[in-house]
Amino acid sequence: MIEENSDRKIAVIFATDVVGYSKAIENNETQTLKNLKECRNILDNLILKHKGRIFNTAGDSVLAEFSSAVSALECATLFQKKIRDRNSSVTDLENMEFRIGINIGDVVLDGKNLYGEGVNIAARLESFAQPNGLSISKSLFDLIEGKTQNKFRDLGIQKIKNNKIHVYDLISNELKKRKRTNSKNFYSLISVFIFLVLVCSTAILYLLNSNQTISDPFHTKKLLILPFEVRSADKSYEYLKQGTLEYLISNLSGVKLNNEQSIDILSTSLSNSISKKKLNNEEILKKYGANYILNGSIQISNNNLRINVKLNDVVNNKKVWSSTKNSKIENIFNIQDELTIDLLSFLGFGNQSSSRSGIMGKIKTPEEMKLLLEIIKTQRKFSAEAWIEMADLTSQFYAINPDGIAQNVMKAWEYHWKVAWRVSKEIKKDLKKGLVYADTAIERSLNTKQNPQESYTVKAFLLMSSKKYDEALLFANKAKKVIINNPEAWGGIGVVYFFCNDFKSSIEALELQSQLVMEQQLIFKDILAWAYIFENELNKAKKILEEIILKKNHPNKLTMSQSYIMLSYIAHLEQNEQLSKTYFSKHLELEHQTTIAGFTKFKRFKDKTIAKDILQFLSKKGLN
Repeated sequence: MIEENSDRKIAVIFATDVVGYSKAIENNETQTLKNLKECRNILDNLILKHKGRIFNTAGDSVLAEFSSAVSALECATLFQKKIRDRNSSVTDLENMEFRIGINIGDVVLDGKNLYGEGVNIAARLESFAQPNGLSISKSLFDLIEGKTQNKFRDLGIQKIKNNKIHVYDLISNELKKRKRTNSKNFYSLISVFIFLVLVCSTAILYLLNSNQTISDPFHTKKLLILPFEVRSADKSYEYLKQGTLEYLISNLSGVKLNNEQSIDILSTSLSNSISKKKLNNEEILKKYGANYILNGSIQISNNNLRINVKLNDVVNNKKVWSSTKNSKIENIFNIQDELTIDLLSFLGFGNQSSSRSGIMGKIKTPEEMKLLLEIIKTQRKFSAEAWIEMADLTSQFYAINPDGIAQNVMKAWEYHWKVAWRVSKEIKKDLKKGLVYADTAIERSLNTKQNPQESYTVKAFLLMSSKKYDEALLFANKAKKVIINNPEAWGGIGVVYFFCNDFKSSIEALELQSQLVMEQQLIFKDILAWAYIFENELNKAKKILEEIILKKNHPNKLTMSQSYIMLSYIAHLEQNEQLSKTYFSKHLELEHQTTIAGFTKFKRFKDKTIAKDILQFLSKKGLN
């Protein structure tokens, strides 16, 4: 926990991590950890020699502080040289490359740890740096200019993860030359863009006139999979309608593609919404850009099933591919895998294998599919009552396959929600239990080369609830790198970023989530609105809150009530106390007894000063 009287200081922050670490771990965990240990010995000794201090490590990343900008720079350049020397004398399997970012700025001391803008910018610079390279901020460059033999290239203002940072690159024969960003280059890019638009427009007109297919002039295929029709006298098989949709999206979203082609899969929520609205192909293309639509049916009789699928080219309004598969019901996953391979082959992606990016792709039997769908449905109710039902279903699900990835992910979520909904009587113990299941899911995912996005996400949540904020951010960042077409994963890490005070990353994740769903869940809208407030994007926050208030058939008075309170708080920030009073009066008119205790979400904040300001505002308004 960060104390409200935490000290501040100016520090030189050194940030580094390993290039391609996650992939290396997946391929050979033992060798990668051995390589990291050797490189860390080199780095740790150099930091000590240059009078630096390591204040945070997580996996492959290292954060250190220096009192001298020159010392930090010398440490970084010498480390990269020693790593290059090491790499030249070992096998490819033992090679390891690093990126380094250095910044000087204001930081906050929390015990032995540091956080704040100074640290964040260093981390952003590290992510921007080239493999074996070093990127520094202008503030640091201004300090070291003329004090070192190293030369730097001014790259101008660079946008890095929604941050605009003036960056300098270390000049080295081993590194690529990167160009400066400036207005001249910008307008040159605009000119090129206009030229490309004209060329592409001409090409499209030519294709239209010559009756050629133009479904994917840029080699991009956007696929909508509609829920399959289930035809069976036995209504217990109805779950296959949603299950098959989720499974195919999971399979196709996890495909590893080459550099020339790409495929985008519309999310499950969009598929369900489009299906309910019964939009025609033209409307789907215009509104969602889907140039291919896959639909089909599942016929079941006496434990036998037949799956019929067809693929429509929306642009040219014709069926371009179809397939029929026959099998026993217990072999449905094998059939779905075959369909995935056949479809990818037709679309020009060759004999690709899928990493099964979604949780549905990590199960093996129809029984598991049915239970998992019920668990997900129950979890989305977001209530303490629903947790009791979820816990029962999760126990049944886990008993089928205790080693399963999906089973361990859902057990981890079970313990998270047990704490979140205040069902837990032993919070620390339950969080530890949840982390064990999360770690098991991560291990199983990496060992079987399955996408660990859900495993990383739930671990980030559990660490956040355990007030291990730096570790939570680490796993949120890990999830961010591997999330594919999963709105709930984006929403999840958006919440984690929010409570870890990385509001910009929270906004980025939650905005991506909103793009993947027809209607963003209220819990995510609420967090996004607060994130906008804390980033001083008040108009965006107001827009969300006004949409909530105007929503018909609102699920509860609490959400409405808190939306008016948030609007009152925004008016207060804008120094419009009369409007603030008006909004708060609207809250009172709802006759909902909101209390300060109702804003318990803020107790989870890494930075308690934010919560303090909000709670003081509420107290002045008469809440207790």
